[in-house]
Amino acid sequence: MRPHLLLVLALTLSLLIAASPAHAGSPDELTEETRQDILLLMRQSGSESMGMILGVTMARQIVASVKTARPDVPKKVLDVEERELVRMLAEKMGGPGGIVARMVPVYAEFYTHEDIKQLLAFYQSPVGRKSEGLMPRIMARSQRIGQDMAREL
Repeated sequence: MRPHLLLVLALTLSLLIAASPAHAGSPDELTEETRQDILLLMRQSGSESMGMILGVTMARQIVASVKTARPDVPKKVLDVEERELVRMLAEKMGGPGGIVARMVPVYAEFYTHEDIKQLLAFYQSPVGRKSEGLMPRIMARSQRIGQDMAREL
């Protein structure tokens, strides 16, 4: 993985889990209701889609690397490679044991169920929906900033 992608991923995950200093308890105390609310929060806040955005970007960079290293590979093959990489990443991220499932206990560790409910209320508000809609554009900009910084470094 390229250094700028690691930087963006680390910053994103840090922002997601560092928003509340409160310790809610161990993941063993995670109820099904809390688990479902956390999953809903991840959908409503755009956290789920941010992972896919990073995955698509990573797939495109892999394909670009192959194209550079092997210019003789037909475009059709590269298109199939990119589509399959994106499909595999989506499966792995959203499926059992994927990043979404692995992040639920992290949210439960840092947020109480009441915190989660309040965050859900925010993301159901007009400014929360606006925030969710803008997050992909903000992430795209942050990726470009990360890439610029990586080149500078």
